[in-house]
Amino acid sequence: MTEPRSTPNPATSTRPSHSSGRVAHKKPLGFLPWLLLGLLALLLAIVFLVVNAIDDDGRPGDADDALGQAGDAATSAPASPSSSSAPAPSRSASAPAAAPAPAGGGTLVAGGQDVIAAGTSGALAPLAGQAATGTAPVQEVVADEGFWVGSSAQERVYVFLTPEARRTAGESGFQVTAGQTVRLTGSVVALAQQPDAAAGVESTEGAPQLQQQGHLVVADSVELG
Repeated sequence: MTEPRSTPNPATSTRPSHSSGRVAHKKPLGFLPWLLLGLLALLLAIVFLVVNAIDDDGRPGDADDALGQAGDAATSAPASPSSSSAPAPSRSASAPAAAPAPAGGGTLVAGGQDVIAAGTSGALAPLAGQAATGTAPVQEVVADEGFWVGSSAQERVYVFLTPEARRTAGESGFQVTAGQTVRLTGSVVALAQQPDAAAGVESTEGAPQLQQQGHLVVADSVELG
């Protein structure tokens, strides 16, 4: 006898399970984040090495600093001895001072001093008895035996000619005019020792000035300079 065959119920029938045979699919490009991290680390390492190399070899601004220091050194370097700006050698303290330039363009000197300048400042007394020699311009003629020498009516000294000086040009006597330059040889004398020198000088010819100075030049020799 044949046993009846049971018909499977679709509702109760079981489908074959595929869980045991399911294949796990990996996410695409899952390694990309790690690759980026590796590249970033490599880039940082390269930057670090480059920075260290620059610090060891010298900063980029070192060349400019060196040029600046070289320019400063050249600016502060002492000038060459041949430079025109080199200071002139100072005069020794023991060197004698130069005599003052005579007034009025003359060179009438007594005791190393300008006679005309001394007469203008009232300082002829220290030169009394000193030999006076040199040239001076005639400022005003008072008489045959006396005249003023200097640059003006204020800057001048009186010259009195001795008989020897008046005969320098011969028996006719020596004649001078204002504006001429004469060469004198004589001495500074106090007016009190040569009173006749002021005898022919009028007040309009400088008698008060002669009395104030109190000294004059007595010339033993005179000639045109």
